[in-house]
Amino acid sequence: RHPALQITWALIWLANVWLAGTTVLAFVFPGPLLASCLLQWGIKLLADFRLLHTGTSILGTNRLLWLFLPSQVLHLFYVIGIGLAGAWLPYQWKGRTRRV
Repeated sequence: RHPALQITWALIWLANVWLAGTTVLAFVFPGPLLASCLLQWGIKLLADFRLLHTGTSILGTNRLLWLFLPSQVLHLFYVIGIGLAGAWLPYQWKGRTRRV
């Protein structure tokens, strides 16, 4: 319903798919893709850490930031999986059911 939000969510999803693909390919072809993969992970980690550090500072839960790095790999696959599920499977949110 909000085109700007939908475009933003789609771009975030595509960036995560791209990062997952680059990571897998960097293991297969480490020479040409390793630098690109590391740069992409660096950008993701910096952006996510900045957001989470701000949020945890406001809420006083900075002690949870030690989980940041281990959770990033899981977060990558979570975003991809939820994006796919939300696009093709019906779900319920705040009492409303969305069917595709």
